[in-house]
Amino acid sequence: MTKRVMASKKGQYQIPFDPKGNQQDYPSDTGWNPRIPPTWVDNFEFVDTLTYFNYTQGRSAIGFTMKRTDGTTVNVFISDFHQMLPHLSRGQITGRFTFVKKGSSYGCMFLGPVEDDIQWRITYDY
Repeated sequence: MTKRVMASKKGQYQIPFDPKGNQQDYPSDTGWNPRIPPTWVDNFEFVDTLTYFNYTQGRSAIGFTMKRTDGTTVNVFISDFHQMLPHLSRGQITGRFTFVKKGSSYGCMFLGPVEDDIQWRITYDY
């Protein structure tokens, strides 16, 4: 049996966020919920500690909601969460992250642990 994997797209494109700064897995200005237009932000890398918050069941996928240290949330596809599992400790993971697009949905993915000699500082106004 062949395992089918959805192609993911990392790169320079925009990611939808809600007015409170939470990453949207699906832009809410299209489809089923056009009431809350997203803020589109260029894709970026960041360093943070993410904490497991909840699981979600969307239109065609299961994912996980992770809370950032500032209280905002990001969504993680189940396939990317699988890659995080070896690095999770007590429901938390610290490292470098970026966003990825799979089909019409958006998620956050783990890039690797933080290297001690690298300092990251990215600030966005929502």
